[in-house]
Amino acid sequence: MARGATETEVDTSEADAKLYDAIKLNGAPPLSVAEAGKVIETIAVADVMNVELHAEDAEVELQTIAGEHKHTVRIPTMDEVRVMQRSTRLIMHQYNRSEIRTNLESSATLYDKCGGRVEGGNGPVPNIHKDAVIRAVIAAIEQENAPKNDEANF
Repeated sequence: MARGATETEVDTSEADAKLYDAIKLNGAPPLSVAEAGKVIETIAVADVMNVELHAEDAEVELQTIAGEHKHTVRIPTMDEVRVMQRSTRLIMHQYNRSEIRTNLESSATLYDKCGGRVEGGNGPVPNIHKDAVIRAVIAAIEQENAPKNDEANF
């Protein structure tokens, strides 16, 4: 740790246990706080496999612990993206170190506002998955609109 910086580790075990109790399905066994934490950590895994942009919407293939799912969302407007991005904070530390803090609630809200829906899923979509989908769509749009190496004005 660099001089002048502090780091606080937050114990989320009680929150993980409460979240597990709130989302577990009928017949699911009670778990210790450590076991509940592992379940929540596993649920959070969301790897973007592919993004297809269309005129009005985008399809995102997401690999999760429950398998592969195809999410469809309306392409967000630039204003909507800016509102979401304002909830992300870039904190600069000494010695060229930086920290990014993200608010999952804002990207989950944007997913819902864009009519997010999923094929092949059971139950509600976790916010961490909504965040992965929305950020993948925004990144794909930015990449598509970026100048290409062979463009005259590059």
